Amino acid sequence: MLPLEGIRAVDLSRNIAGPLCTMLLGDLGAEVVKVERPDGGDEARNHAAESGVSPYFAALNRNKRSMCLDLKDPEGARALAALLRRSDVLVDNFRPGALGRLGFRDERLEREFPHLVVCHISGFGRTGPWAQAAAYDHIIQGFSGLMSLTGPAGEGGYRTNTSVADIVAGLFAATTVVASLRGRERGERTGAHDDGQGGDIVHVSLLAGLLNALCYQAATYLTTGEAAAPTGNQHPYIVPYGTYATRNGLVNVCVGNDRLFGRFCKTLGLPDLISDERFGSNTARVRNRDPLNELVEPALAARTSEKWLAAFREEGIPCGPVHTLPEALAHPQVEALGLVTRVEDGAGGHFRHLGPPFESGRLTGVIRRRPPLLGEHTAEILAELAEDSARQGSEGNR
Repeated sequence: MLPLEGIRAVDLSRNIAGPLCTMLLGDLGAEVVKVERPDGGDEARNHAAESGVSPYFAALNRNKRSMCLDLKDPEGARALAALLRRSDVLVDNFRPGALGRLGFRDERLEREFPHLVVCHISGFGRTGPWAQAAAYDHIIQGFSGLMSLTGPAGEGGYRTNTSVADIVAGLFAATTVVASLRGRERGERTGAHDDGQGGDIVHVSLLAGLLNALCYQAATYLTTGEAAAPTGNQHPYIVPYGTYATRNGLVNVCVGNDRLFGRFCKTLGLPDLISDERFGSNTARVRNRDPLNELVEPALAARTSEKWLAAFREEGIPCGPVHTLPEALAHPQVEALGLVTRVEDGAGGHFRHLGPPFESGRLTGVIRRRPPLLGEHTAEILAELAEDSARQGSEGNR
């Protein structure tokens, strides 16, 4: 059994943050029902969908069934309520209050579905002057300050070329939902929820998540008043630590402490740097970043990336190549970990995409369902709900 087997999650979310959260719940064993609008469903279905089926959508929606409900229609709202009575988790990423306007305010959810763990994912959080503002990942990268830290020194203003705000929020949401389910289970076991309660209302925002991802930059500013600045591919607080040019390309080298600095200097053929008082500690090296790099860079440029990586690895110095994404996906290390998998697309073809990033003796057979077609399981799920209702009615009449 997977750890969340027996848990049902209702997914009202779309795009990235919410779908990532519910996909992780599904990977861990939960049954996930994705409820989509009849008029096109999750808009991610249209992203990069040149062949008719979107790999963008597929990457975030395995291990789910899809049903279409118009929640503005009373019949659709009743079907959702019936589904929630038989579910454990509800995840949405509407703007704050939007689910309430559809008839499912938090007060109703707590009253009618007291066992339910509800996770609201929003852009800016549930309160404050920007709570109702529309938010996409790019907006939050700028709002959080991340873009001011990203890019070449003296510039900044660069977006990280992945949806990092969405991804971080999805991870925080999944972690919090699992923790809340654990709390509900513990309460049931100890009798703390004798009144049938045990649910929870969880709020996660892209803004709060991404600010937490800037943990040490924020802590430094809050402690010292000194704001971090963009340093390109150099670490703001550790030197040497970054991307360096070699004779035929680029390498990443991370010299994280004084012991590694000594090995690094000897490997470069620059042992005199070890005793140079300008570089005697990391604090001194950060202060003298430019003079140190002026000595290190010509030495690294004298040999190829392959030779430097072999030399650094032999000395235990953290290092690595600067791959293109195709190079990374085809690398023997990625292959050894089985990170790329093949899944049916539901239209007679297949996707190659990333599988779960974890492995465990308990977490086997994780991918159980391909990404669903829009509304593929509507009739099936409605029939299950009707059957459950009829069974409960029959038991109540005994």
